Amino acid sequence: MGEIPAGPTVTVFENQDETLPLDPNWFGSGDYLALRVHGDSMIGDHILDGDIAIIRYQSEAKSGDIVAVRIDDEVTLKHIRFTPGYVELIPSNPEMKPLRVHPKEIEVIGVLVGILRRAQ
Repeated sequence: MGEIPAGPTVTVFENQDETLPLDPNWFGSGDYLALRVHGDSMIGDHILDGDIAIIRYQSEAKSGDIVAVRIDDEVTLKHIRFTPGYVELIPSNPEMKPLRVHPKEIEVIGVLVGILRRAQ
């Protein structure tokens, strides 16, 4: 399990110091990555700071998906929208602005398939 910002992009994935045993039937077949969310850019989708995002590794996504994407050596969790000439990474927090990038500048790591939250 690593970490991913739901805010500005930051360098991550080096801190894979935990494992998270889950029943594979919860999310279907595939390979998964569990990432602890930091920030509040996805609060409109009820994804909170400290939640664990379950990401299914896949390099393709469709507009509207919530994805983990890499831009250079940094990653973020956002909605993705494909438009002619660029890709928009859209937060669900109305106080934050979308990020526009050239399609060759990003790599889709995977698509969000679930959120885990520790009971308080």
